[in-house]
Amino acid sequence: MAEEREMVNAGKPDILRSMRDITKEVVGQSWDIDTCNFAYELVIEAIKRTLCQNGRLMIKGFCAFELIWKDQKEIYDPFKHNGELNDIPEHNIVNISATYKFKKELRKLKCKYIKTENFRKPKKNENEEEE
Repeated sequence: MAEEREMVNAGKPDILRSMRDITKEVVGQSWDIDTCNFAYELVIEAIKRTLCQNGRLMIKGFCAFELIWKDQKEIYDPFKHNGELNDIPEHNIVNISATYKFKKELRKLKCKYIKTENFRKPKKNENEEEE
């Protein structure tokens, strides 16, 4: 049976901690937090620039990023229900898809993540619940 864990939203601090652990394993000495932060920012900026220059970026064994152009369109306002059309300007969207190899590796994990809350809703304060 798979181990159950609570699903949490990992952010930059979690990635930096992982980078420190990985560098300790690989190099024998962990990077300091400033070096990890620099490496993180460098990778993110390289991904952005490459994607903007080429429109598509493939990181073998991980995922593919692709910019998709959306033309201007008019849609009805779903909140007002008054029949007015709203203009949505032309813009790019990004499509991110995991590679087959990465998906295959994740299938091997013997861990079941349980979603306990909606990540988009802020947590209520304990004081609010009591009142």
